[in-house]
Amino acid sequence: MRKNVLFRIYILVISGLIIMTGCVEEPDGSFSTHEPIFADDPPSRPDPKPEPKPEPDPSGTIIVSIRNASNGSTRVTPDICHSYFGISNANNFIGYADDWKFSTAGITDGLGSIKKIPTAGWASQVSVMPGYGYVGASFSGVFGGRLQTANVIYVRLYVDNYIKNTSGGVMGAYVKYQSPFSAIPDAREITLSASTVNLSNQGGGWAQDQITVSPHNANWSVTSNANWFGVGTFDVNAFKIYYDQNLTNAPRSATITVKVEGLRDKTITVTQSGQK
Repeated sequence: MRKNVLFRIYILVISGLIIMTGCVEEPDGSFSTHEPIFADDPPSRPDPKPEPKPEPDPSGTIIVSIRNASNGSTRVTPDICHSYFGISNANNFIGYADDWKFSTAGITDGLGSIKKIPTAGWASQVSVMPGYGYVGASFSGVFGGRLQTANVIYVRLYVDNYIKNTSGGVMGAYVKYQSPFSAIPDAREITLSASTVNLSNQGGGWAQDQITVSPHNANWSVTSNANWFGVGTFDVNAFKIYYDQNLTNAPRSATITVKVEGLRDKTITVTQSGQK
């Protein structure tokens, strides 16, 4: 009787060990064991994702400390731009003689995170804020009247931090910029608001109508092939013609070529009447 009891206890112990070690019957009828699984084991968790690294500054990045108009008025003229920009006494980006416009790219990780040129949201002044990215556009404006080639050059900017005095007042900002900022246009061909332009023989000023260019979210230029008229860019997407009086009896004609970075050129025929 005692032997039977001991045998039963032995069987129960062996069965418990099999259960604890995770015994599993294989398809061939044999048994295999696995590591024991305990109820209080913590659930497995996926490895945490690495923190994204900020984009490195693009080649040609320049770092400047720009004092606002109340504290020295630093003037910055980026490479191949027509004029300078700075920071006003209200701590806004502002260009010389309205020959600049700016668009805010929002909060960014740095200058390299600015990838596109905006198609909207342009203003002659925008608020300077640390941690924000911007795109500036420089155009020839009133100085373009005698230019054979005028263009719109884009510059990307990033405000690293304010410059402050000992009282905490803002004196300007530490800014990174890169020029020219090249981007892929959002269209496959150039569209112009006019394919021909007819001018009177009087001349001596700007043509009344401006010609718009699309797309304009890439660096673009306009070129005259004659010395009796020039061109000037007045906005991120528009230019005008400045022409001389035609003192001869014969009409004359010339060509304007519009180039948008990455796209095929488009031309405009310009004709001016003679005195008769």
